[in-house]
Amino acid sequence: MIPPDAARPGPVPSAGGEIRSPNNEYRRIAPGLQLTIAALTNIIIRATIPAGAPRKLRAGFPHGAPQPMDELDLKIIAILQSDGRASNAKIARAAGVSEGTVRRRMRRLIDEDIVQVIAVPNLEKMGYGTTALIGLETGPGKSDAVAESIANLEEAHYVVVATGPYDVFVWTALESAESLGDFLRTRIGTIEGVQKTQTFVTLSTKKRFTRV
Repeated sequence: MIPPDAARPGPVPSAGGEIRSPNNEYRRIAPGLQLTIAALTNIIIRATIPAGAPRKLRAGFPHGAPQPMDELDLKIIAILQSDGRASNAKIARAAGVSEGTVRRRMRRLIDEDIVQVIAVPNLEKMGYGTTALIGLETGPGKSDAVAESIANLEEAHYVVVATGPYDVFVWTALESAESLGDFLRTRIGTIEGVQKTQTFVTLSTKKRFTRV
């Protein structure tokens, strides 16, 4: 994740890191992303809104008291979801406000961790021919520790602690089915606390991200 400078025309993709959101999600952007700009399918904004909060009114602010989100905030987010490289001037024209207003709103949305600017790669074009969702059963009280360990693996692009029959879900992208098998045996299977896994191999991708 690279927070864009509000004065630039748009965000600059970079090598990824781990993001932990308030609802216990761990996200990882593919390593080496700065070398694969031609393979990107889109650049998007993701907004994090705590569970139970009115979607159009309020978001969580980890650095201070909650503040209201208004229609302009949501309009800016919607514009950036369509074009993550949109300049402040372009956003201002579309939203009907001044460029300075957009700059201030963008700075607040980023600084207060309401939105994050990331690059979404087309994994198939990057050479990752096998993608899969892996459900893991863990030992009692081990789900968080297991999720933390998996989130540190480069092959794990998305890791969540969940309710239901599986304690942890991992989404991964690898070069081949053989690479997936090796990942399960030597990377996932060796983590303390993992008791059982079930792997769901992706046949086709119909949607890559969800708009707010």
